[in-house]
Amino acid sequence: MNITHNNLGFNEIKMAASVVHSAIQVNLSHELRKLSQYRIYSELSVMIDGNEYKPDVCVYPYRDIDWTHDLVKTEEIPLLAIEILSPKQMIQDVVDKVDVYLEAGVKSCWVIASFPRSIAVCEKQRVNYFSSGDLVDEQLDIRITIDDIFR
Repeated sequence: MNITHNNLGFNEIKMAASVVHSAIQVNLSHELRKLSQYRIYSELSVMIDGNEYKPDVCVYPYRDIDWTHDLVKTEEIPLLAIEILSPKQMIQDVVDKVDVYLEAGVKSCWVIASFPRSIAVCEKQRVNYFSSGDLVDEQLDIRITIDDIFR
């Protein structure tokens, strides 16, 4: 495990994703990929105010990819940034990242906890919590069954 302190004061813990974290990330990406109006990215480096962030999953409007000219980092702000809590991750670090994302113009941020199985959908003025039934993101018109994320 490698711990670094970035210039915003966040302690960044670099470690391999856990089994549960990886399963949630794949399941979620699979469900989001069904939405043809969006392009889904995993672990994409997003530059915000000169700092690099890597949401576990981020969502942009759909567009074709130029397969011959890759980007290592982007300054384009996603519509949706998703953080999946890791077993040793500090919740305040995730809350601080969500604040940065929303201030930068991300329309919606999801924070996913495997235990208890719950998802917080965060917008600038409100947070909605989901633990059963369907997750509904009204900002982006997304509806996903919670059981499909945690299967």
